[in-house]
Parts: sequence; C-alpha cells; structure tokens
Amino acid sequence: MDDGQLSRLLEPGESIVWVGAPDPKVIFAPQDVVLVPTSVFVLVAGAFVFVGSSLAGAPWMFVALTGAFFAVAVYAAVGRFLYKRIDRRRTVYLITDRRAVMARKNGSAVQSVPIGERPNRVDLRADGKRGVVRWAAMRSPESLGQLVSFRRQYGWAAGTYWPGGVDPADLSFWDVSDFDAIKKALSDRTPTHGPPS
Repeated sequence: MDDGQLSRLLEPGESIVWVGAPDPKVIFAPQDVVLVPTSVFVLVAGAFVFVGSSLAGAPWMFVALTGAFFAVAVYAAVGRFLYKRIDRRRTVYLITDRRAVMARKNGSAVQSVPIGERPNRVDLRADGKRGVVRWAAMRSPESLGQLVSFRRQYGWAAGTYWPGGVDPADLSFWDVSDFDAIKKALSDRTPTHGPPS
C-alpha cells in the first residue's frame, strides 16, 4: 500500500508509529504437519475416483459430484497455499499512537483495536526471526480440559493463521518479520500494561 492508502486508514489526528506486513514466504503453519499429508491423501483418492468414474461411464451426477470433491481436494492440497501467499501480499499491519490496525485485500477489509485497552500477547517463533502479536482476552489453556473446551468453542484451527478460519483474538499480526521494531512500538504505546514480554 502506498502512503495515500495508508493515510485513509487513519482517524483524524492519528499518526503511524510502525508499519509492517506478514512474511509472504511463510506459507506453512503448525497445523500443516497433519493437514498436508491428509490433503494429499484426499487429493490422490479423489483423483482416482474421479478419473475412474469418468472412464467407467458412471452417471453424470456421480461424475459431477466426484469432480466437485476433486476440486475441493485440489484447493486443500495446493490452492490454500497460493491463496495464503496472495492474501499476505495484500495485507498491511499498522501500529498508530492509538490503535493496532490490520488492512487486508489492499485496504478493503480493515480491523482495528485500541492499544492499551486489552492485554497483548507477543510470541517469537522458534526461528527467532518472526513473531505473532495478538490482542484479546484470550489466555493460554492451563489444562487439557481448558484446551478441549477452547477448541470446541472456536474450532480446532483457532489461534492459527488460517484464512477464513476463526481466530478468537480480536486482532492478530501473523509472522511479523520486523519483530524487534514491533516490540519497541508496542512497549512505547502500552504504558498501562507494561512492555510486552
């Protein structure tokens, strides 16, 4: 986004403290350890059934249904990664003197939360280069029962970057590569809660 598009995201008198974006090269998430093999298996099975039913002269309705199943399998195995990469290239994160703002789809979908109103959670990824920042009353589960309850309430993909999925956080900045700068911007902007850990 250019400066003119960024300025349209601001409220009157608001100024930008930090600008960033999710790393578009990061397309795999922790849940993909299970989802990738499963989606590849479903894709192969769907291709086998679709091609087999087409060659065997099955009724057109069955071929159409297996074709639809195959299309969903192609999206699950390949398409979602392409969508995620495109979505990340069109997403911008802002920290202003008042709010945290996420603008997706080149600014047509905007989410924001006031800074300092909610506790924030800042997590550095295992690679030590990228991080995740969430604003919400969401807490880490303290027991297996709390985890199961949380997942039943929000879905098993909750709290992970999954386009179109449910994120119980009010706002999340995923895979921020300029992690030291965002931590500094947050510590400067959240005096009531102290610096993020």
